[in-house]
Amino acid sequence: MDTFALIPLVSQFPVVYQYHYKGTLLKSQALIVALLTIMEKNTSTTDPSLKELIKLAGYTQKSFAQALNVAYSLVRYYVAGEKMPGVKIFADMCRLLDKSPKQVMAALGIDVSGIPDDQPTDP
Repeated sequence: MDTFALIPLVSQFPVVYQYHYKGTLLKSQALIVALLTIMEKNTSTTDPSLKELIKLAGYTQKSFAQALNVAYSLVRYYVAGEKMPGVKIFADMCRLLDKSPKQVMAALGIDVSGIPDDQPTDP
């Protein structure tokens, strides 16, 4: 009888597995290294979430809501991506988080591809 089992290779990356098939361990070091590289690249290039930006700025969601002068539940909706702030609240968020509008938009889950960089580049 053929056996097939998935065994986690690295606990931080549960997607990477070693495969046992017909009692033979099929292991490709190059494939594993390539997968780990791709996974690391994907995690390092992702924009921080609004929740992370709030924490990095030294706020809790509750204190951030107080600083914005809005209800705590409203900040929870922003963090969950269920609502989008208006222009005034958005501008206040940028000031409090000390981040550019493009960075805050990305944290809110808005697609910022095609939007020019925040800092102009010299030709």
